[in-house]
Amino acid sequence: MRTLLPTPQPAVGPDGVPAWGVFRLPFRELNLEDARVPGLLRRVRLKEWHHVALIHPEVYVSVAVVDLKYATASWVFVHHRDSDHAFEHAVTLAGRRVVLPSTLWDARWDLDAGPGYRIAGRDHLAAGEHGLDLRIRGAGERPGIDARLTFLEDPGRVQPLVAILPLGRNRPMYTHKVPCPARGSITVGTRTYTLDPGRDLAILDIHKAYYPRTTTWRWATFAVPDPGGLPTGVNLTRNVIEDDEVHNENALWEGGRLHLLGPARFEVPPDPRAPWRIHTLDGAAELEFRPRGGRTEDRNLLVASSWYRQPVGLYSGTVRDGTGREHRFQDVWGIAEDHRVVW
Repeated sequence: MRTLLPTPQPAVGPDGVPAWGVFRLPFRELNLEDARVPGLLRRVRLKEWHHVALIHPEVYVSVAVVDLKYATASWVFVHHRDSDHAFEHAVTLAGRRVVLPSTLWDARWDLDAGPGYRIAGRDHLAAGEHGLDLRIRGAGERPGIDARLTFLEDPGRVQPLVAILPLGRNRPMYTHKVPCPARGSITVGTRTYTLDPGRDLAILDIHKAYYPRTTTWRWATFAVPDPGGLPTGVNLTRNVIEDDEVHNENALWEGGRLHLLGPARFEVPPDPRAPWRIHTLDGAAELEFRPRGGRTEDRNLLVASSWYRQPVGLYSGTVRDGTGREHRFQDVWGIAEDHRVVW
C-alpha cells in the first residue's frame, strides 16, 4: 500500500540519490541537478516544462513552455467547446530561451519568443497562487490571445500531487500536479472570457525529469468543482517506469484529499475520434474518454523526433477512493496524451 510521505529537504541527498515517493507538501529545495545520473550528457537529459490546462464552460485553453536544454518549445492551444473549432500558436526555438524555476514558492520566469509571442509566469506558493500572462499576436485566420490569469493553489486546502519517481537507475522524474480555481480573463480575438474561481479550474502540470533518449507515455486528467468548491479530479499515467506497482503518479482528488491509485492501463484505438478505455489494475478506476478534438505533432528533426497527440474531450466512469467510496463522473471535460519521443 503506497502512502504519502513527509517531504524531504533537499530532494537529493549528499550521496546524489533522490528521495523516491509521493510527498505531502511541495518541495522547498528541489536540487535535481545534484542527482548522480549516469551518462556524459546528464545536463541535456533534464527536460522541464510548465503546462496549464484551463477549463471554462465555453473554451478550453492549454499553455505549455518546454525547456529541452538544446531547444525551447511552446504552444497555446484554444478549443471552442460549443463548435469544436480549435487552433494553436506554437514556436520552436534553438537554444535554451527560458529558465523555469527550481521551486514554486516565489519565482518568476519569462519566454519572449520575439515579436508577437510572449508568456510570463509567476509561481508564488507562499501567497497561494500562480500567474500566467499571455501576449500572442494573431496570424492569418488564427486570432490573437491576450490573458492575465491567476491560479489559486492552497496546499493546506487541496493536497497537490508531488512525486519523485525512478525512470531508471538514479534517474528521477519530478512532477507537481494540482487542479486550482482560476480567475482573471482571456481574450481570444474579439471575445473575452472572464474566469470564475467558483466554477473554472486550471490543472497545473510542473515537470522535471531525466528522461531516457527514447520515451513514451500516456496520460489522462480531468477535474470538476464539487458543491463545496473543492476540485474532484483524476490523474492517470503510464510511462517508462518499470515497477509502476510501487512507483506511479496515479491519484484521485476528492474533498481536498489525495487518494493514491494503482497502475494505470490505456486502450487507445487508432481512430483519433474513437473512445479510449482507461483503468487501474487495482480496480479503483474504470473510465471512458471520448475525444472531441485536440492538438497533434509529428516532427522528425536532426537531434529529436516527436509523435504527439493531446486530445480533449469528455470523461465518464467511476473511481473508488481510499475509503472504498465510489465516485461517478459523467461527461467531465478533460485532456489526454499519447506521446512517443526521441530527444
